[in-house]
Amino acid sequence: MSEPTDDHPPAPKPPRAWLRWLAIALIAGLVAERGVEEWQRHHRPPAKVVPASPQKKPKAAGEPGGDVQPLPVLSPEEERASFTIQPGFHAELVAAEPLIHNPVALAFGPDGRLWVCEMQGYMQDAAATGEKEPLGRVVILEDTDGDGRMDKSTVFLEGLVLPRAIALVRDGVLIGEPPHLWFCRDTDGDGKCDEKTEVDPKFALANQASPEHLPNGLLWAMDNSLYNVNSAVCYREKPDGGFDRLPTAFRGQWGIAQDDWGKLFYNHHVSHLYSDITPAAHYQDRNKFAPNEFGLSPLLTTDERVWPSHDTPGVNAGPAALVNGRLKLFTSACGPTVYRGELFPPEYRGNAFVCEPAGNLIKRNLLHQDRGVTKAENAAEGSEFFASSDERCRPVSLYTGPDGALWVVDMYCGIIEHKDYMRGYLKKHIHDRALDKPLGLGRLWRIVPDGAKPGPLPKLPRETAALVAELEHPNGWRRDTAQRLLVEGRDPAAAPALAQLFASTKSPLARLHALWTLHGLGQLDPALVDRALGDPESGLRAAAIRLSEDHLGDTPAMASRVIGMVSDPAAEVRLQALLSLGDVQGKEAIDALIDGLERGEENPYVQVAAWTGLGGRELQFIEAFLASPVSAARNPYQARMIRGLMFSMLSQRKPDRCLGLLDLVAGPHPPEVQSWLVAALAFLTETDLNGVRPLVLERAPAHWAELAGAVNQESLKEVADLFTWPGKVSQLEPEIVPFTPEEQTRFAEGKILYTQICATCHQADGHGLAGLAPPLVNSEWAVGSHQRLVRIVLNGVAGPIPVAGRIYYMEMPALATLNDDQIAAILTYIRREWEHTGDPVAPAEVAEIRAAVGPRDHPWNVKLLHRFK
Repeated sequence: MSEPTDDHPPAPKPPRAWLRWLAIALIAGLVAERGVEEWQRHHRPPAKVVPASPQKKPKAAGEPGGDVQPLPVLSPEEERASFTIQPGFHAELVAAEPLIHNPVALAFGPDGRLWVCEMQGYMQDAAATGEKEPLGRVVILEDTDGDGRMDKSTVFLEGLVLPRAIALVRDGVLIGEPPHLWFCRDTDGDGKCDEKTEVDPKFALANQASPEHLPNGLLWAMDNSLYNVNSAVCYREKPDGGFDRLPTAFRGQWGIAQDDWGKLFYNHHVSHLYSDITPAAHYQDRNKFAPNEFGLSPLLTTDERVWPSHDTPGVNAGPAALVNGRLKLFTSACGPTVYRGELFPPEYRGNAFVCEPAGNLIKRNLLHQDRGVTKAENAAEGSEFFASSDERCRPVSLYTGPDGALWVVDMYCGIIEHKDYMRGYLKKHIHDRALDKPLGLGRLWRIVPDGAKPGPLPKLPRETAALVAELEHPNGWRRDTAQRLLVEGRDPAAAPALAQLFASTKSPLARLHALWTLHGLGQLDPALVDRALGDPESGLRAAAIRLSEDHLGDTPAMASRVIGMVSDPAAEVRLQALLSLGDVQGKEAIDALIDGLERGEENPYVQVAAWTGLGGRELQFIEAFLASPVSAARNPYQARMIRGLMFSMLSQRKPDRCLGLLDLVAGPHPPEVQSWLVAALAFLTETDLNGVRPLVLERAPAHWAELAGAVNQESLKEVADLFTWPGKVSQLEPEIVPFTPEEQTRFAEGKILYTQICATCHQADGHGLAGLAPPLVNSEWAVGSHQRLVRIVLNGVAGPIPVAGRIYYMEMPALATLNDDQIAAILTYIRREWEHTGDPVAPAEVAEIRAAVGPRDHPWNVKLLHRFK
């Protein structure tokens, strides 16, 4: 949960220590009869009590002369007193130590039991001592007396190393313990695992090592797939047992959720809320050369402000991260959920809640649609939905429970930052406040409206008819779980019951679940899809278009209907129609795309949707576009569309296709059209294609010579310099100094190391991975200054950072553990591969920069890197 800033302002003024301890003692006496609190008090570290002077503000940890005391551990009741929750709500304790320890994720069982994933080995001290020890567990909690509080804990599985993901499936549970994904079962009913099967030995990518960047999530989503974040893989149950491992987009960092319509939500540590633009990742993968400044998931809000309820000196970046002693921006965003329950007032339904454990708070976001794309904004200015003044309160995951409450997983620990990213300032703060002890704490809370009565978790029926009826329930977890149980059950009676529900229910969400449940069963009738295409609910029409894709290739009538939906009044429906039509061949589909783009006006997401499906058909589309009435009134939006298609074609570096594009540009067009086309290509030479090595063509483009005098000659020359052909050389042809034998050996070694260490994120072809790593191909950072590039590898870099015309917000971890020869080899490789013309990097140069940098323990940012030439 790393932070991109470098320094910190002064720390806050604490309350008088003797008053704090007196209050703690009084409260402790009142609750001494509770076993959990008694256990907690016995595990408190000794603390030296030094009253703070009322005249002089104590200095913070890390400041010379700081008068800082160890931070006391609060019992659950004392911690609850530290909460500030939006009026009208309160928190109820569900479980605490010794029932659970270091909880990070949970899963609700349809039988009313609660499954909790414990990451007990995480950061036992500031040096991460014992991190690889098998201390993690999965426990099952039960409320045996029905009072809403767990009172029984059974260890289902222990001996795990930093487990972080859990999902109930079939008659067992999936557990993510990177690099392993296990399917575990209790076959004799004693609550303990006695059958453990490996589903995927590559649950984590080969070079993923830091616990902050390992897969987690395992969300059963609307489309019957299990999704993770920090992963480019999803899973789907096979009808006959086992799981399919399927590629998907790389999403987020910690935690994943879905809304009522199946849209996925996630985040990165400093950017607290993203969601998919498209409902399926495969759309963006259809054409990896299409320009897409958003990737799969745009940031829903640029407002990253947070408002803790207390001074927060213990954040990683130090004083620069604070305003008046308090954290000012997200630094550890994680564990999002979209509220889908029935217990909160109606205005809370569909709100997105996000944890910020470094600031001990939970943010509430209001979501709304803007031209078919989700946007978010703070629900309240200057305050948060939930905040604690206890620094050990660490909300890390959120869930909408089967009871309609908002469930909070509180890791309750002193250290939340991993050692790989921990800076000296925070290490001293942890030491001075004794935050590394005690270990093994943790709490689960549920936030409920005032007046709500605590009670046991509901139990779902298992009969098919009753599960079908559950699809009409207002609680999202109950609908999702009923859908999963129906898909897993494979009861032949389910399909007709689901079709009947679709026909009779007044709930659009029930109709949606009926469709996806039938799809999961392999029993979705095309006639039912056709009926759904005309549903009065726009979200259902959009889902029906997506579900129609199985039939578009062999059902002309359905394809024609989808083509007609590019004129749907709802933006989300038009967007989905454009996405789905990308896989439909023929002139009618091309014409529909043109029509849909016109209706999309200047919406960039609409253009991205069209681009993804036009790979290999760009020239056909441009020709049709130029012949259409739309092109009669060219505007910046249309120019952007054509430039994007040209960029896609030129990026593929296929001489025959590029020659076809130049033939089209030089063809017989009205003068203003010809000038406009040449200008569009010239624009790319000034931006996206700057620095690309000229491409060799077998002949001159037809009618190219006739362009002389007809268009702007400077623009024409800029375009021509992107290519060479017989009788013509390019002014951009670089002078490449051949490698020496030693440098060539270094290049070959670098290729091997790149494949082993870097390719998982940046990809073997150097084009990067959306949501994870930017491209290296034609990157100004990859082929630019050695001083900057070596520093990025040694210490990492934190976004925002511009790469090849786009902004990336992720953080690259440091690779300082590589030796000078290895770093030089990798950098020499990327500076000369993929038609790059950069000079090699020598080990001695890496050693010199390493010595100049010294013991830097945090990543660079763009401003600092630009100091080096």
